[in-house]
Amino acid sequence: MPDARAAIESRCGTGRDSSARRERPGGAALSRVHGAGQVRSDLGGRPRCHRDRAQGITMSGFLHEVGVAVRAGTIMSNGWGTASASVDRLRAAVPDGSVVLHITPGFVESRHVLGLFLDSRARVCSVAKTARFEWDSVGVRREAAALARLVELAPQLRDSVPEVLACVTFAGRDVLLESVLEGEALTHQRVRREPAAAAAVARWISALPVSGYDDGAMIIDELLEPPLARLDAMAPMGDPIRELASATRIAVEPLRGMVLPRPFEHGDVSHPNLLVAEHGGRLSVGIVDWELARERGAPGHDLAQFEAFTAFARASAHGRAAEGRAFQEAFSAGGRGRRAFTAGLADSVPLDAIR
Repeated sequence: MPDARAAIESRCGTGRDSSARRERPGGAALSRVHGAGQVRSDLGGRPRCHRDRAQGITMSGFLHEVGVAVRAGTIMSNGWGTASASVDRLRAAVPDGSVVLHITPGFVESRHVLGLFLDSRARVCSVAKTARFEWDSVGVRREAAALARLVELAPQLRDSVPEVLACVTFAGRDVLLESVLEGEALTHQRVRREPAAAAAVARWISALPVSGYDDGAMIIDELLEPPLARLDAMAPMGDPIRELASATRIAVEPLRGMVLPRPFEHGDVSHPNLLVAEHGGRLSVGIVDWELARERGAPGHDLAQFEAFTAFARASAHGRAAEGRAFQEAFSAGGRGRRAFTAGLADSVPLDAIR
């Protein structure tokens, strides 16, 4: 166990300044591997130990108390969710003698912190997730609700997403306790090294259930126009981003009068949320971090985001200019990303109507 802790704690306090989720040579964070697997340092980016000085407490201390409450059987009391696991199941997730390893992702935009409960052999048994700040509980609650709904709509995906063991309010904070997924992170390097792993994730995206249908104009105005407006606001005049936003509006205009599917949407299908494991030559996919999920998403959103991520990975693109070039190449006529996107939506969206 000391070795596992050292692999992470040696990097505490070295979070990144960039809001982009990019890899650095030798960068490290946590991967959840092999069920109650060993801690690995291969997610890219550097985790940070976090002291919430504004609250006057250490987050590590809070997470430790969560573990104590689970083992005592008192975590069942809550104000907003229910513990879906039995008391025995919860205690197995935080076994006697376990320690909690507190991780703050080194991404500026990350709103959450994680507590990994490690047993005496340094295996990760469960993951606790809470907001950095007490008042910002929307993401935690949204993740719990999304995971519960997803397994109702698509029980065949149950093993590829975290199991919600408990979603509770503890000491004034909302906490989500989840099972551990099997797999190694789909990093940029792994995309380049193992195309089959990326293909497995693309197939997983296609298996997400459709939760309904809506008028195209409603979907565009609700889910597409707001981010395009934000791009317009942040990009200076003449920036290629503005041109891309404008071209997108023109391209989807014919879809306004059509009825389109509303697929279940993860919302952030990219590194470091993707895990791929191999079992005797067969690949299985695990997807974590569901705080941006929507039951009624936009058709093609997750697939387009994933194809953009793999395009950046294959091109080793870092920085907006390089990523822009990689995106243009991937989604131009005949580009790899465009072909994959078109094939993925061929049965659900009338792509021949898009300009």
